Amino acid sequence: MIVMDEQIIIRILEFIPNRTDWNSVARCNKYIYNISKGILLPPWPTNFKLRVPGAGYGSDQKYTFLDRPTWSPDGTQIAGSAGGKIIIFDQRRGRLRFRHHGDNNNNSNINEIGWIAHDPTRNMNSEIRLIYSPDGSVLVSAASRPDWTLKIWKYNTNGDFKLIQEWNAHTDSTRNLYTACNFDISPCSKYIVVIVEQQILLKNIQNLKETIKSIVLPAWNYDDNVMFCKNDDHCSIFINIYDDETGEESIKIWRPYDAIDPEGDPDTTASLITIWESSVVSDYYDLALSHDNSMMAIFAHDKVMLYSVDNDTKSTALIQSVPANCRLDSMLNSIYFTPDDKCIVYTKAGCGLAFWNITTGKEITDQIKMTYHVNIKPRRCTKITVFFSPAGGAIRRLLVKDHNDTGYCIASYWEK
Repeated sequence: MIVMDEQIIIRILEFIPNRTDWNSVARCNKYIYNISKGILLPPWPTNFKLRVPGAGYGSDQKYTFLDRPTWSPDGTQIAGSAGGKIIIFDQRRGRLRFRHHGDNNNNSNINEIGWIAHDPTRNMNSEIRLIYSPDGSVLVSAASRPDWTLKIWKYNTNGDFKLIQEWNAHTDSTRNLYTACNFDISPCSKYIVVIVEQQILLKNIQNLKETIKSIVLPAWNYDDNVMFCKNDDHCSIFINIYDDETGEESIKIWRPYDAIDPEGDPDTTASLITIWESSVVSDYYDLALSHDNSMMAIFAHDKVMLYSVDNDTKSTALIQSVPANCRLDSMLNSIYFTPDDKCIVYTKAGCGLAFWNITTGKEITDQIKMTYHVNIKPRRCTKITVFFSPAGGAIRRLLVKDHNDTGYCIASYWEK
């Protein structure tokens, strides 16, 4: 039974971002100290760089920084890639060590940081993207050109991730593949949607070799991004499309099970509905969906625009917009929803990350305390990439990459 003093200590620990200070407070009480070894996790280190010594495969750099890190659904792990390797950081144990399931040359080594998931000789300069399934049961990795392979890894009782499936996109395409690898996992963790040039494929996560549904885009149309709606029984998929001939961009919804094709041909565009189009040719923009998929934020024309999304009528409506003040470097636009969908976060010239409260329609950046300070050059808007942790709490964690700096950093923020 937890006594009042212990409840107060646990509550206080929620507001301590520094790991050293957290451990000092936890040690003041025997009960708290004991559970801190198990169910009560210490905070992630503040401003911790995600990097690995000597993981560069031939590079003489002292450290290799992780590419495109991703959070586990419970926020206790961060997975990233470096030189063909998958590296995992754990909230309690730091960098995890594994057997090299994907490394044929080092299967005898059972105590390595990370494991070789994709051939480093073919993928040294290729982006490897990682996504945990929403239920946390598997980790999916995908290597872009020239390899273009998708692999599914499952955590086993030996403390390792074991390869359970592998699929090569060349088996579903007769063309040379030049685009980056983009995919997403459905909220039920049963399906994967994959972009392969002008094709969008819906696959069963248990059998990647079989395509359940597919759609072929018209000529000159290419996919920039794809994502599942997180709370839609109709299996809606949002697609960000670029027209290479006209330079126009658009956002469309694909509902694979709404398509009615009397001849049984799955390659149809009948269920592709346009919900937004850029009114300016070649205007660069960024897109974000709220976590309940009821809202869509677009960063374009030097504005942040918030739309409501009606998944039943397949339509959007502009709710409000605010000047973004980022004219100096429009190619550096980036926009995000906070995990609670309370705020929109975007890159703003002269101040780095700006927070915009959706309810009040006002910027509240001055009310946000962050442990990370962006290195901003005078009169410039630096590119900042952000990945928010799904875990809640008084202090929220996020991964930040300031493109004037090197690598991703674990930071924290809270409202004053």
